[in-house]
Amino acid sequence: MSKVQDNVAAAIAADPPKNKQEEAAEDDPNTVSYGALHFRRRLLRTKHVRYQKTAKDLVAKLSEPGADDTPKDAVKFSYSLLRVFSLTYNFINLEKDDDKAVIPTDFSDELKQVLTEANFEKFSAAFKGPKEEYDKCLPETIEKSVSDLLIKFVQAKESDHINARYEKELTELTTQIDSRKSEPRPKQVRKRKDSTASADKEKKSPASRSKKSSPKSDDESLEDQMTSLLKKINDKSRFIKL
Repeated sequence: MSKVQDNVAAAIAADPPKNKQEEAAEDDPNTVSYGALHFRRRLLRTKHVRYQKTAKDLVAKLSEPGADDTPKDAVKFSYSLLRVFSLTYNFINLEKDDDKAVIPTDFSDELKQVLTEANFEKFSAAFKGPKEEYDKCLPETIEKSVSDLLIKFVQAKESDHINARYEKELTELTTQIDSRKSEPRPKQVRKRKDSTASADKEKKSPASRSKKSSPKSDDESLEDQMTSLLKKINDKSRFIKL
């Protein structure tokens, strides 16, 4: 399969189950379903846009700290910037079964120089630790010069290794989707109410109503019968001599 097809399968395997149109493959394991292509493209667009917005916000916070920001905030902002860069890079560049929650090994040596060896080790530990306790692994402070170098690193790498990669695959996916627009789509079977069952229900309704009224009808019929019987007895009694 192509790289796009591998990535489609990886995306679907990593996310909650979708409907049948969003499965990675159909009968032919080398053919990605039309729905899966749409799902992959939507997922990539979401991740790319989210990265661009998040990175922009973090860069702004690091470049111009707020009046209430603490040294620890600068550490967290720096870590968050590196994390969102790493996760976004790993998602589109690593293989399906690779661990995505790591600092990219392609940039490890360069990042050790950017962050310093000590900060790099602590940031790496934060990646591996529980999300609720990641801040316990981080350093207490980080030099402004270090965070500035990190910003320059991210901005230099994101152009070729994130933006270009996402745009390239999005273009490939759009080409595949457009070329398959004429393909017949699988029909969606909708559940319909059983007409027979509905008819039976309608038939039962009058019957149930008649059953509710039947005790009264039975009572009236019995009363008529008793009246008629007494009348016959009285008529016969006239002819009996005592």
